[in-house]
Amino acid sequence: MRLQLSAFTVFLSLTSAASASSLGSITEGVAGAIIGTLGAADGKSGSDSPVPLRRSITELAAEAGPQWDLYLQALRSMYDRDSKDPESFFQVAGIHGRPFMQYNNAGAMNTNGWGGYSTHGENLFIIWHRPFVALFEQTLVKEAKNLAASYPDDLRSIYQKAADDLRAPYWDWALEPRLPSVVLPETIEVKVATKTGVVAKSIDNPLYTYRFPKEVMQGQYGAFNTYDRMYRCQNPEQANQNLYSRNYKSWLYDTYAMAKSFSEFATTASKGGSLEGVHNAIHWDSGCGGQFMDSQFSAFEPLFMLHHSNVDRLWAYWQAMHPEASTFNGAYQGLSRFNTFAGTMIGLDSPLQPFRQINGDWHTSRSVNSITTFGYSYQGLEYWTKSETELQQSAIQMINSLYGPEQKQKPSTSSAPPKSTQTNKQSTSTQSPVTSSSKSTRSTKQSTSTVSTETSSAQSAESNGKQSTSTQSTGSNSVPSAQTTGSQSTPTRNTQSVSTNSTQSSSADINQSAETSSKQSSQTNSTQSSETGNVSTQTSSKQSTSTQLTQSPSEGASTDIPTPSPPTASTGNSTSSSQSTVVASSQSSISSPSQKIVSLIASSAATAAVPTTTSGLDAHPDFNTTETGDYKRFYAGITVDVSYLPVRPCAIEISIDMWHAGGMAIMQMPERGVIYDSISLSDAIASAKLGSVPNNELLSEITSRLHVTLRKADGSSIDVTQISGLKVDIEEADVVAPTSEFELPQVVKSSTHVALDKPVSGCAAPAQ
Repeated sequence: MRLQLSAFTVFLSLTSAASASSLGSITEGVAGAIIGTLGAADGKSGSDSPVPLRRSITELAAEAGPQWDLYLQALRSMYDRDSKDPESFFQVAGIHGRPFMQYNNAGAMNTNGWGGYSTHGENLFIIWHRPFVALFEQTLVKEAKNLAASYPDDLRSIYQKAADDLRAPYWDWALEPRLPSVVLPETIEVKVATKTGVVAKSIDNPLYTYRFPKEVMQGQYGAFNTYDRMYRCQNPEQANQNLYSRNYKSWLYDTYAMAKSFSEFATTASKGGSLEGVHNAIHWDSGCGGQFMDSQFSAFEPLFMLHHSNVDRLWAYWQAMHPEASTFNGAYQGLSRFNTFAGTMIGLDSPLQPFRQINGDWHTSRSVNSITTFGYSYQGLEYWTKSETELQQSAIQMINSLYGPEQKQKPSTSSAPPKSTQTNKQSTSTQSPVTSSSKSTRSTKQSTSTVSTETSSAQSAESNGKQSTSTQSTGSNSVPSAQTTGSQSTPTRNTQSVSTNSTQSSSADINQSAETSSKQSSQTNSTQSSETGNVSTQTSSKQSTSTQLTQSPSEGASTDIPTPSPPTASTGNSTSSSQSTVVASSQSSISSPSQKIVSLIASSAATAAVPTTTSGLDAHPDFNTTETGDYKRFYAGITVDVSYLPVRPCAIEISIDMWHAGGMAIMQMPERGVIYDSISLSDAIASAKLGSVPNNELLSEITSRLHVTLRKADGSSIDVTQISGLKVDIEEADVVAPTSEFELPQVVKSSTHVALDKPVSGCAAPAQ
């Protein structure tokens, strides 16, 4: 597999771009990369050829092999490129928001609103971000290939293979609701090539922060009202507590189970919980409402690509589960962006600028709808070995196993998929790409689910991190304040005004010590994982799956009202009684050089430090367990006209008495329009000891105790009675539990009750 600068893969535009109209002659556009298809694992391309899998950042770091070395160095190289280079991190990340400049000959800025290319709060949200992450990925791989070529002869092929199979890693924040430990240290050790061999070297950790080039801070790219680098929370533990306090697994599972269409699943523009809504909360929690919530600068945060690679992964599972609803249908009036006016009709063939296809045409929602377009895949979605039905079954099983509630008993196996009578896509042992675990089998011929591999890998990485004897410096990547301490210098803020898998083949040969340790840990942890069934690798007839969801509510969830549990300090669900809230009821509701090199790599990998941030954090309290029949769920459905919000970013938080249920994180984009979210009340109901209240009385109890708060990024609150365009409903749903691992819960009846209604009145709030 090769990343070629040719018409068949990635190449650069030869025509210089015109100046961006918004910045006049200050900021010139750049020639951008055209996104082709990364080659397959067998050097071929096409839907029948195996491709490497995107892997968990936790697993990649724990392996600490050649791919990890190349990933960190390649990202660092992108950071260090000249800011005018179209393949520099500054230019690639800058596509999302600022500097609001032309990229890839897309033409001068022509908009009546938002000046970035990115889209939010509409169907294009996850669609546009797919080629965005793919562009980053292909630039990263190109850098890795260049680096691999510099390694000594006896290791070059190993590193070249690692580069070939490198893909943009993801952060599975639902499975691991904490900051990846590798984003914490200011410096990190990698094995770099030298003239005489390979040495372990400490480099500035590219996952810790991104520093803006000096010319950016000097105003050469227009207004950049930001600090000189990206900051997160005052303390990593603050972010971890934020992430831990939400039940992301349950929230994500609800989103899969209850959405009836692509739009409901994908975007906050449709009623109910959505992947975009969960995505927004990650921005809020991990960045403490700071730069990571600001669409102008969020893509410069190192967490961004890890986060959005995972968002793309979750969409890919949805697409496999719902091939008939993999994207939106028809056309709708879109929102503004760099060269698109608000109100423009958007269809499947509308351009996704500034991303070009191999033939020079703009990518469209249709052209990026399949992950086969870009040459990567995810665990369980090995499309070259599975039929459409098998992919559907595999995706459902993955979601159930990774994010479903704990099981009281094993699901019935009576509804396992029947054997196929077709053999058009039988797997072979030579077709399997790099898997997402260093212990997983090379062959997809075996149909046993690999879900437990991913789970145990995450557990293994966490265990390794806790046991490591790291000497790496863990900095405080916090928003600057008078309380900021540590080795970092006082940050400078620009005061300019702002206008509105090869992993086995790579590591097994040189990292036996680390692999052995990983295998032992994986084997130990795998015995603790919940049972997963077998996914047939032969085509089978369609069966009852999540596509049969009918009459589901706009806001949904999937687990039952639990037996009340006494609140504890570790639940993370309690909110301070002193918080300013509004009761909703008031609103009515070696010897040789090569041997020494191999020894160095193996030894370094075996002892690689993976700092942990999970001290004191146990597993999220799981009040909800799988039921075998019908059960009832309650949610808070939130509707907001963002034009009337007095401040953004912010969060609409929901509580029952003092018990925090969750909240809707609202970013600075979209600029206008109505957005929606759905918050499960199950944890708060349990903490408030309402689980034993009869169902016919529970609704009134919830309504009378409901609190709604608008929380600002600095932690202060605003009286929601003073806000127009805000509505909160209590939604009651009757749910039927799945009977096998190849099904999701189904809503059979739902009703909505108004708890808070602040209709639109007066003038919209001024733009922030």
